Amino acid sequence: MPYKNKKDKKAHNQKYYKKWYAKNGRERAANYQEAIEEWRKKHPKAIKVQKRLREAIEKGKIIRPKICSKCKRKVKISAHHPDYSRPLEVIWVCSSCHKKLHKITSKK
Repeated sequence: MPYKNKKDKKAHNQKYYKKWYAKNGRERAANYQEAIEEWRKKHPKAIKVQKRLREAIEKGKIIRPKICSKCKRKVKISAHHPDYSRPLEVIWVCSSCHKKLHKITSKK
């Protein structure tokens, strides 16, 4: 939906989220944070690997692409680690493709 200006977009978003929270409640965000913390406690190796990759990106040793390596969309890209023993070898994918990769690996 194209907007004439930022004010129109903000008004639309406020209306949308007010309706969404009325239907779904506000607890989703709190539950999500709890799930993240639980995952972090269970996967300390993954956290170390993610930190190492983040540091490499910050130092310019690795450049985060702007296009998904799977679907070629130009959206926000994240790193997928197929093997945590190789912390700097990642697949750069969008969130949709990242979810698909995790579904594939969880079935194995």
